[in-house]
Amino acid sequence: MPVTFRFKLRPLREGKILGLGGEALHGLVFKALLQGEPSYARRVHEAPQKPFALSPLEGAEREEGWTLLSPEKEVYFDLSFLTDHAVGIFSQGFIGGNFELGSCPIEILSSSLLTSKDFRILKEEAPQEEKLSLEFISPTVLAKGGRELPLPEPHALLSSLIIRWNTFAPKEFHLDAGKERELKISRFKLHSSLVKFEKFSSVGFMGRVEFKLPRSEEERKEVGFLFHFAEFSGVGHRTAMGLGRVRLAP
Repeated sequence: MPVTFRFKLRPLREGKILGLGGEALHGLVFKALLQGEPSYARRVHEAPQKPFALSPLEGAEREEGWTLLSPEKEVYFDLSFLTDHAVGIFSQGFIGGNFELGSCPIEILSSSLLTSKDFRILKEEAPQEEKLSLEFISPTVLAKGGRELPLPEPHALLSSLIIRWNTFAPKEFHLDAGKERELKISRFKLHSSLVKFEKFSSVGFMGRVEFKLPRSEEERKEVGFLFHFAEFSGVGHRTAMGLGRVRLAP
């Protein structure tokens, strides 16, 4: 069942981590998975689709491509899991563990459940409006033809979501990945954002996009629950490193 938690942290000394902190948070999550069940962590590391997605580190100051850490400033991040098994393994390794962001030791202040939705409920409660808007709240990079695409191209967006849905949803809910769905952009307000990682950089887009949904009632419902699922799964590349975080906009 998709779930999202929020973790509040306090750095124990001054420090800095690269980019928006997503790569360091990715390391923290994998350390917890390794401590919970090493063989599972290795399988997740090798899998093309990760059973979790996370936000950038929030509450910290940014400076010239770095996130600054200070004991005087509490920070937080949101972490979504797409399977119950991943939640269990993470919890086993996380509770009582000692963790760092990069090389900076941290104190775990609190964790709280923000939201959860069973896959069946996601389908049943799918919005079916003629138009829906997504707010891309962290830099998002899609893929098309083997190339990175820093634009909200509708086919690439749906393809990313369908792959993740079919990977983690029960088999009876799987979608036809080869089916064309009539999704169009009606309005947008976007800007680009460069994110630095240790060995590469990515240019993504952020902002709000309004989509005109398919005329077919069945396809409109599919897009509706995929957009809702996106709030847990993220969209596009490197969702396990803080990219592609989205929410349904009112």
